[in-house]
Amino acid sequence: MPAKFLIEHDEEFYVFLKSGLPPRYRIEAQPSSSYYSEWSYHYELYLEERLLRTFEGDFRTVDRGSLVREARELLATAEGGTVPC
Repeated sequence: MPAKFLIEHDEEFYVFLKSGLPPRYRIEAQPSSSYYSEWSYHYELYLEERLLRTFEGDFRTVDRGSLVREARELLATAEGGTVPC
């Protein structure tokens, strides 16, 4: 599934992957999908029922652009049929 928008900011990581990952993948915000924090993030990436990666941190201290690059790589890998690790 192609990306629905061009990711430009680290804060868009979750929405970009949520909208663009193929159906067998899912990304969840923790502690719940309705949880919102302005600065803290905690996301879990799954392939079917298997946890692949956890992303957590603080948007204020993350290396600027690192989540943008990570999201683009994850989506490209998932679309190519390989398992992102």
